[in-house]
Amino acid sequence: MNWWLLAVSCSLLTLSVESREFTVDYKNNVFLKDGEPFQYISGCMHYFRVPRYYWRDRLRKMRACGLDAVQTYIPWNFHVVDGSYRFDGEHDIAAFLEMAQEEGLLAIIRGFPFSDTEWDMGGLPSFLLKSKYNPRENPIGLRTSDPRFLSAVKDWLGVILPILKQYLYNNGGPIIMIQIENEYGSYYAQDTTYLKSLYYDIDTMLDENVVLFTTDGDGASYLEHGHIDGVFQTVDFGPGANVTSSFTLLRKFQPDGPLVNSEYYTGWLDHWGENHHRTSSEAICKIFDEMLAAGASVNFYMFTGGTNFGYWSGSNGGSISQVTTSYDYDSPISENGDTMEKYFKIQEVISRYKPLPHISVPPNITTISYGSLKLTNQGSFWDHLTSLCPDGPVIGSSPLSYEDLDVVGGYVLYRTTVPPLFQRHGGQNVNLTLENSVRDHAKIYVNQNYVGQLERGSQTLNLGACSEGDQIDILVESRGRLSVGTGINDTKGIDGKAKISIGTIYIAWLTNWEMYPLNLKNMALNLKSSEQTNGVNMEQVPAIYTGTLFAQTVADTFIDLSGGSWTSGYVLVNGFNLGKFQPKQGPQITLYLPTKTILTDEPILHFTLFEMNPSPTCAVASSSCTINLIDHPMIG
Repeated sequence: MNWWLLAVSCSLLTLSVESREFTVDYKNNVFLKDGEPFQYISGCMHYFRVPRYYWRDRLRKMRACGLDAVQTYIPWNFHVVDGSYRFDGEHDIAAFLEMAQEEGLLAIIRGFPFSDTEWDMGGLPSFLLKSKYNPRENPIGLRTSDPRFLSAVKDWLGVILPILKQYLYNNGGPIIMIQIENEYGSYYAQDTTYLKSLYYDIDTMLDENVVLFTTDGDGASYLEHGHIDGVFQTVDFGPGANVTSSFTLLRKFQPDGPLVNSEYYTGWLDHWGENHHRTSSEAICKIFDEMLAAGASVNFYMFTGGTNFGYWSGSNGGSISQVTTSYDYDSPISENGDTMEKYFKIQEVISRYKPLPHISVPPNITTISYGSLKLTNQGSFWDHLTSLCPDGPVIGSSPLSYEDLDVVGGYVLYRTTVPPLFQRHGGQNVNLTLENSVRDHAKIYVNQNYVGQLERGSQTLNLGACSEGDQIDILVESRGRLSVGTGINDTKGIDGKAKISIGTIYIAWLTNWEMYPLNLKNMALNLKSSEQTNGVNMEQVPAIYTGTLFAQTVADTFIDLSGGSWTSGYVLVNGFNLGKFQPKQGPQITLYLPTKTILTDEPILHFTLFEMNPSPTCAVASSSCTINLIDHPMIG
């Protein structure tokens, strides 16, 4: 190409980018896209809940349904890996945005800096709860103008906003809108200084080059306290709401501009121990039709289901109700990518208001039943402590929280011994008391024999007869940090001192702690025997099981854990943590295994299962227990 042609090409590109503009026309109550009125239909797909291998499949299905845009949160903590920011592989938000644009979708970004979405700590990074930021005598004010929080937020904005800036619609990319915070009107702090500071920083860093907005539930208090002067405001409500009433309420706070429902619920989240939530297609489509007829733009939450792999499930409520591993949400596109009846019902409504794109709906992803697989008991976690914690324990005079140990989730073993001061009372029944409640569940052992457990809210347990030098082990499980409410300063593990006593007689604070963060991924890849526990009672001692499957046909599958042997734990396949299982509590019975995303060179699947409560038939070393690999999910 000669220089003249190159100059012309560059000029045309510049004109093309400059002609792209997405704005709010407050006078005429519409969005303007390149100068033309625009009413959008979008749907939530969380790139962090869908394997990258399937991003394009889900995006194409969304576009084929008639959607104009994909909406996603960007959870801050998902991009913090081992103390550094990650934007490659599954964390590559730039690749996700590029793929969306290639599939003909615009993009709407939500959650700065807080996301919620039933994600661990609502998307805030757990390093904010380290004691140096969050001392007990002066806890950090999360989601407030606390300088400690604002400083960390500004650092994060300085990392993520330059990435997003190049993908703004006005700059040639797909992003038409970015949300400030998330449903802040329902947060107890109601700190307007924080919201204004956040708005100023985001607006300044993006050069006022994108529509910024807020969204809150359809309650007067929510909309009042989530509002930021000068920022476009939207509302959330589901199929049970009255469209006229909800939008009339929004008009009290956003008198002009287009109407938007930023979270129109297609289903609902599940907690362990509850029934699976379902919402009828008829109810969803009725209200959806009414909103489109009113000229409103609508975003479906969720349009594409997903999975809380690893330890990412958050919790709700003061007593900790952990969200299930599956985030299927009864969505139009299921957790594993199937287009459900709801999908086609929504598509039919959309077709009444705009032409559908000439795109065939991609077929559902093939799943397979591999049948039964025997897993072999490799012994208790005592036997594999070196594999589980290859760097050895952290030593401290008092127990350290998960956050001070740089542990995101899962399990930590806290170990100490009965001190010399105890010798004059040796052999008597003693109580273990934690200064603060364990968070969230703990099994306690004396000389590796189980003596009882503590739940969140409990502080004291009788250990039975103890003598000087006896080893006390406390295995703690995190059940996800709170994602909403006043309790998001939710440190995990044992955060505070511990003592032993006889009745009301003070004996001694426990010191000389060893703390073992259990690395299940390392265990799965490097399982080896490190200690022997001959003669130890294996009751209530977590065990490790392994098995191998040669996948002659490579396809996704579901791990059925309903056989009666499995109660609570995690499954890893080729080192990838599929998430938590708890089939006896339900409603989720199976774990989704996206086989194609895990396999590399050889079609071999190595299963490692960490079981907290081995059944009597599976507790014996070298015994075999079975899982079933089936071609469909079992939820509810």
